[in-house]
Parts: sequence; C-alpha cells; structure tokens
Amino acid sequence: MLSILASFAQEESTSLSNNIKWTFQKKFRNGEVHSHQKMLGYAWKGDEMVIVPEEAETVRFIFNSYIAGKSTGEITKELAAKGIKSVRGKPFPQSSVVRILQNEQYTGCLILQQSYNYCPKKQKLNYGEMPMYRVDDHHPAIISADTFRLAMEMKEKRGRAAERDPQFKRIFTGLVWCGKCGRKASWHRSPQSRKRGDMSSTIWICNGRNNRKGCDCRNIQDRDIQAAATSLGLEINKIDRIEVYDERLKFRLRNGRAETWRRK
Repeated sequence: MLSILASFAQEESTSLSNNIKWTFQKKFRNGEVHSHQKMLGYAWKGDEMVIVPEEAETVRFIFNSYIAGKSTGEITKELAAKGIKSVRGKPFPQSSVVRILQNEQYTGCLILQQSYNYCPKKQKLNYGEMPMYRVDDHHPAIISADTFRLAMEMKEKRGRAAERDPQFKRIFTGLVWCGKCGRKASWHRSPQSRKRGDMSSTIWICNGRNNRKGCDCRNIQDRDIQAAATSLGLEINKIDRIEVYDERLKFRLRNGRAETWRRK
C-alpha cells in the first residue's frame, strides 16, 4: 500500500512539474518573463524594465573602458577606487565585469531561458539543450548594438592573442566544463606554483565554484587531465568537450563517441 501511495505521489509531482514547465515555455514564446531578476542598470516597475541612471553610467563606463583597451582587472580596480558597488551592494568582483560585458540585454533585447532546472532546485546554464527566446526592443537600451559588437570583437581579439602567448597557452583551453552545473572551468596556477614563480602546476576550477555560485565540484590538476587523455589514447584535436565530475572525467569526441576516466 505504501508503494502504491508513493507511486501516486511521484506521478502527481511529475505531472505538476510538467505543467509548470509548460507554463514557463508558453510565457517564453510570448516574450513574457516569469521572474524579475535584478540587473545592474535597470529596475522593475511592474512588468517593465526602466533605467536607473547612476547604475547605467557604471555599465557604460565598463563598456567604454574595455573598448578603449583596458583589461577587466584594471576596470575592476577603477570601480573599487571610485567606491562603486555591484548590484548586491558589495565591491565589484572581476567576474561581474566579465558578465556585464557579455550581456547583450544591455542593448534593449531580452533573452529568455538562459538557464533551466535539470532536477529540483538545481540549475544549469543553457548551452543549447533547451530553446532560448529573444525579444527585441523589450526595454530601453543602455548601450548601442555597435558598442556591444565592438566589445565582443575586442574580447575575441584578446582571446586569440592570449592563445598565441606560450606562457599562458593550455592545450585544454576552451574544452573543460563542469559536469555538475554545466558552467565552464578556468585554469589557475596553484598556490605552490605562484610561490615558485613558474607555470608548472595548473588546476582547473569550475566557474560556478570560483564565483561562489554554489557548485561544489572538485578541482582537477591539468596533469591529471593529460594523464587521462593519454591512458585512453585520445588525441587533443579529436576532443570536443571534457566534462569534470567528482568521481570521473568524460571526454566527448568530435565523432560523437564518449570516453570515461575514473578519478582517484
């Protein structure tokens, strides 16, 4: 009897979840938002986004400084020197500056379903697994589309320059992702490596963990990824994506296959 009742409860929960998802999908297709998330430069008045002038100036300052040639680190220091706070009222972290520069919604468009729930109370960034919806001219623009395009071109140009620098080049750059939350992983020098002043020891950290987004996926050494690829007989140019989990690595290959390596 308990098993039967539990089955009914599970089916009811699944049905309710599907109904809620269907409601969100319908809203997205109609260009409607289901939550009013805070965004630097804007405030919600009912269902409308209006510009907050002081915050909008901060957004313009970030874009103009980046296009002028300043790095995100330099912009972060200038914001701290000016005493400008983030949307949460805390000192600006560099990661927030990067996210603002990548946020096309400052041009006046609205992009819906940039993340989704893959299980109860757990979200992933949407990298094409679910449809996304774009609404043009949804709210007043803080920057022009040309300004955003210039910032993205500058970002791509600097990325190519960094990849050509042998000091900072990593063979797995752009390939390592967190399997738990779906965010990208970035490489960092280990504390011991920084003390020695060399680049010999590198660790990959989920951006969700590094930016305090709640992800608890274990870090992994660059040499462990290299050892895993070697043990599986994989060539770097045939790897499309490397997913890092607490207990394993999953190598997704360009031919559609996947190889798994167990972590120690």
